[in-house]
Amino acid sequence: MTRFLKLAAIAFLIYIIGLTVLLVSIFFLGKKTITSLQSGEFAQAQKTLSLLQARSQVVNTLTFGILSRQYISPAKTTFSLASIMIKFASTLQEYAREVQNPSSQLVQEKYVSMKEAFVDLQSFWNVWQKQRTQSLGLWKLLEKRNVLSMLDETGAFLDFFEKFTPFLGYAQDQEDVRVLVLLQNNMELRATGGFMGSFAELEFKRGAMQNLTVQDIYVPDGQLKGYVEPPAPLKEYLFQTGGWRLRDANWDPNFPDSAKTISWFFNQGGSKQYNVIVAINLHLVQEILEITGPLYLTDYNQEISAQNIYSFAQVQTEKDFFPGATNKADVLGAIARAFQRAIIEKASTAPSDLLKYASQAFEQKDVLVWSEQEALQKLVVANGWDGSIKKVDCEHLNCISHSLYLVENNLSINKTNCCMERKAGYDVWIDKNGNVKTELKLFYRNNNPVTPIPPRYYGGGYRNYLRVYTDLPVVRAVTDQHEVEKSNITTQKHDDLKLLDFGWLVEVPGQETETVDISFQEQKLSFDESAVYELYLQKQPGLLTNEYTIRFHVPEDLMVEEKEIEGELIQEPGFYQTTIQVDKNTKKSFVIQKRK
Repeated sequence: MTRFLKLAAIAFLIYIIGLTVLLVSIFFLGKKTITSLQSGEFAQAQKTLSLLQARSQVVNTLTFGILSRQYISPAKTTFSLASIMIKFASTLQEYAREVQNPSSQLVQEKYVSMKEAFVDLQSFWNVWQKQRTQSLGLWKLLEKRNVLSMLDETGAFLDFFEKFTPFLGYAQDQEDVRVLVLLQNNMELRATGGFMGSFAELEFKRGAMQNLTVQDIYVPDGQLKGYVEPPAPLKEYLFQTGGWRLRDANWDPNFPDSAKTISWFFNQGGSKQYNVIVAINLHLVQEILEITGPLYLTDYNQEISAQNIYSFAQVQTEKDFFPGATNKADVLGAIARAFQRAIIEKASTAPSDLLKYASQAFEQKDVLVWSEQEALQKLVVANGWDGSIKKVDCEHLNCISHSLYLVENNLSINKTNCCMERKAGYDVWIDKNGNVKTELKLFYRNNNPVTPIPPRYYGGGYRNYLRVYTDLPVVRAVTDQHEVEKSNITTQKHDDLKLLDFGWLVEVPGQETETVDISFQEQKLSFDESAVYELYLQKQPGLLTNEYTIRFHVPEDLMVEEKEIEGELIQEPGFYQTTIQVDKNTKKSFVIQKRK
């Protein structure tokens, strides 16, 4: 009997040691798989995943299924999900490489393979999410190892890629697709994001890129003949003499309208019709460089990064400049080609990082899209990528709704916006009779020197033509403690948008501050029942700082509650304050009711 017990103890010890070795090997294989995925070594990752699946099955057998529900089964599902992710990443990698080959005969085939892999990933993602809610053991372990957050990022880009896929499909189906990419410098802020100093042309044939060229905006601008009457504010504050030009054609903050105007100017300058117009901001390029890492430009023996791309491009553009010089096109062309290679490489090695930021860039309006093709434009609008101005109406009877869009236009002919601080205070005053007064205070600080000091500071004074799109009329505007005369405020009614547009000039010299106070028309609420105040804040493309502090001043027998609380909150009798960063179009709803 004693001998039998000894043998049993030895066997049990061997069993425990063997099981421990298996579990440790699974842990290290998991780490190796993650490392391979992060570095884009998909073949190696697939091999380790196969080993993980096999060893998980052995563990399941050795433990007689005891760990199956909480650990083994969800682990196997997770390994399968990772395997499908790898397949998708591999097909995306192959497709991205074929797109760059002008003579490719395989790009459509690679597109189909990638799309099929994406559909498989979407389907299995739903299976994995369902199992995740049913067993928590493994998920807690993965959460500790930060693996769960990595997997969760997959969900973030699945929705975006699903929205983007039809545009890739459109390129596959067309014999010829011409895309105009407007390169907007948001250091010189304009209505749709920034001054259009340059542009790129991309040409595709059946999905394969045929050409990528970058050009100075002044080249086609110089081809325009005749006089074009500019919008009144541009004529008064920028041109004074001379007509409207292509370089300033993005004056309308409603991007579909600006895109049509830009397309018209290009056509007048002799360019062929573009199928798609895309506007991107310098800020987007800087953010992507944070993901890809620095790029090396062989022709210039220079490494460019998110930190120096702006100053480098500006210096090279102005270096030995003379009329007809190609400095700008040359340096931006070199950057664009290096940028293209870096994006393709990142899409191949870490597509989730790139797609995650791309989704954010569209949401934050660093990318705007317009197409002359009706079917394509419907997709753009459905995705919310069109950059159109919107009005939000109340969903309640006892309600005030305020749609507000502040648009800045730098008419200083400088790059002041590199170093401008801007904050907004939005105050709602409600008295015991339900009368509602709304005021907006804008605070500007110009950190630029009085005189520009290139290459660090290209700005000086800030000459900003401020436009306020609102459905509550502006009744008073004060700048520098002086009321702006009504004759100096341009007012337009946009029936298609159901909004009013008030515009006037605001100037902030270098190293100085300025405040702008705006009062809106009074409204009325009843407190016999709960009342709702809805505020819809739209973000201007290219604007780097957009902080709003929203304050309610009410009688002490009333209370204010926010439907979805975010940001810093201060609440006390008669007062409610919340501070938020408006980095995308944001709707805030507040319920005002009597205290119980």
